[in-house]
Amino acid sequence: MVTYSIKQKKNLPIGTKIQNTAAIFFDFNAPVMTNTTLNTIAYPLGSSEKKGKYGITVYPNPATREVFVNTGDFGTLASLSVSDLAGRLVMTGTVSANPVQKISVSDLTTGMYFITLVNEKGEKFTSKFVKE
Repeated sequence: MVTYSIKQKKNLPIGTKIQNTAAIFFDFNAPVMTNTTLNTIAYPLGSSEKKGKYGITVYPNPATREVFVNTGDFGTLASLSVSDLAGRLVMTGTVSANPVQKISVSDLTTGMYFITLVNEKGEKFTSKFVKE
């Protein structure tokens, strides 16, 4: 078994295509050529956690069954809602005094959604997440 890693060049533009083929040599036999792989530099779909204003984090992202929202320094939540890309309200969450809110997203279809938080001062914070 052979493993290897490749260090990517910095600042490659989005859309850059990287192709790779390897030649594996066994003793003095002719090389065995691997399939050509193709990697395209793209925007990430998500990350496990991303800090926003007020130290708010939404994770995991992408999500399958549930999303957690750590409200950080945002204050006491007055409301929590989820909307789709068209801006349609698809869910309102029940807020608790706990700084980490748990939202079940298992009933949502695959796609991108926005979570909007409103605190007791009327301040709004919106973050996006991907439902797989």
